[in-house]
Amino acid sequence: AFENDGGSFTINGFYYQYEDIFARIGLSAAPQLFVERPYLDVQGSYENLLDGEAYGFEASFNWKLNDKTEIAFSYSRLDDSFDPLISSENPFVASSIQFSVDEFDNSAPDNMATLNLSTDIAGDWNLNTGLRYTDSYDFAKGLQPSIFQMDSRLSWQLKEGLCISLVGRNLLDPKTQEARLKDFFGHWTEVKREIYLEAKAEF
Repeated sequence: AFENDGGSFTINGFYYQYEDIFARIGLSAAPQLFVERPYLDVQGSYENLLDGEAYGFEASFNWKLNDKTEIAFSYSRLDDSFDPLISSENPFVASSIQFSVDEFDNSAPDNMATLNLSTDIAGDWNLNTGLRYTDSYDFAKGLQPSIFQMDSRLSWQLKEGLCISLVGRNLLDPKTQEARLKDFFGHWTEVKREIYLEAKAEF
């Protein structure tokens, strides 16, 4: 912490070791249409398939510039790797094992950072603006592009217990590919630019 409670700096390191991770070996889906009640036949098997490790660090910095303005910055670094415990001569099974490895390996960004600025503009008005960044990563189901976005909130405290805010999300890009669901039929989650009014009342 800094003198006179002007700010603080924190750093944490971590290391995780994983053994016998339960994962999927082979998965197929076939529609059964020519029966009385059509259905989708999904077959697969699971086994203790992987060993792995993850390590990195997290750092955060908070600084009170003056009585009205505060800055918060955070950064994290992640490295991980996973290896299969079994192998197969069957090409389909071998590719399924590799797919499961790739689902765990590189399934999160290596670098993430956020910067938040909070300012009391005047009296009952507050402006809170945040920037966030994650780098791209290429995992089993495709490439997740890097993200650099800004969110902002302008708040007006009308009276005790009643606040109105103008909120903007994803202001730097009209739409952002955030992540892909980790399942066989996963799809990209797309977050669009949003601007809306919010009223909050506390009783």
